[in-house]
Amino acid sequence: MALEDEFAKRHPTCPKCGIFTRFRVITCSNGTLQGRVECQDKACGWWTNVPKLKNEGRQQSRLRKWRFEVLERDGHKCVECGSTEDIEAHHVKPKALFPDLAYDVNNGITLCRACHDKRHPWRVQYRRREA
Repeated sequence: MALEDEFAKRHPTCPKCGIFTRFRVITCSNGTLQGRVECQDKACGWWTNVPKLKNEGRQQSRLRKWRFEVLERDGHKCVECGSTEDIEAHHVKPKALFPDLAYDVNNGITLCRACHDKRHPWRVQYRRREA
């Protein structure tokens, strides 16, 4: 089942007007990134923020362990291009939408920074602003 199908099950239609919803990442006024579910009809204007993982700050050791296990499983190589430079662990299904899979090794793949940026184009813009 595709990620879009699973997302549609969790947030299928707007509670206000009944039109299908979409997920997007927005930049808040303080520069942080936030997931948002919103109605596709701009005239409706309904939206809600995607909740973050509870106690995420306390879970950093679990996240580091998950990252290490994903990198080990994939041989510290990008699964898309085979690079060993700047490798990162990527959640196949986003933590914000699937918190029960956040620490599941089967929900992770190893990507180099370039391939990871292709999956999350907004990261490149955010990194430019930080520099």
